[in-house]
Amino acid sequence: MGDIAQTPADVHIDGSNSVVLKVQFGETVLGGDCVYKKALDGKYYIANRTTSTETATFAGIVTDANATDGYGVICATGDVDVGSGGTLTIGQPYVLSDAGGISLPADLLALDYVTHLGYAITVDILRLAPVSAIVLL
Repeated sequence: MGDIAQTPADVHIDGSNSVVLKVQFGETVLGGDCVYKKALDGKYYIANRTTSTETATFAGIVTDANATDGYGVICATGDVDVGSGGTLTIGQPYVLSDAGGISLPADLLALDYVTHLGYAITVDILRLAPVSAIVLL
């Protein structure tokens, strides 16, 4: 099925129950990218479910585009509006994709590091309740 479509400029935090962090990025990121914190340098990079436990350990969703070594905001938990391009199915769980995106569990393959991101509470709002990096056999 592939990643849900997002409009990076439209991704934003929705509501007051969200936990946000100001972080430094180790590579260029866009709004809607899922990121992890790299232990080696403490910077945030685009997450990936196929590489390692570290890269599949969800830290948050980027809310604004930033260049390498730039500072920006990520939403770690709470509600995120995936933007006008995203269409979610209410009640459906969503997982990390292999390129920092958001996908359905049906897209998981053998040996992926499964990272549950959360559930859709509306057609454009994902309630983050992350559980990271369980190897799928």
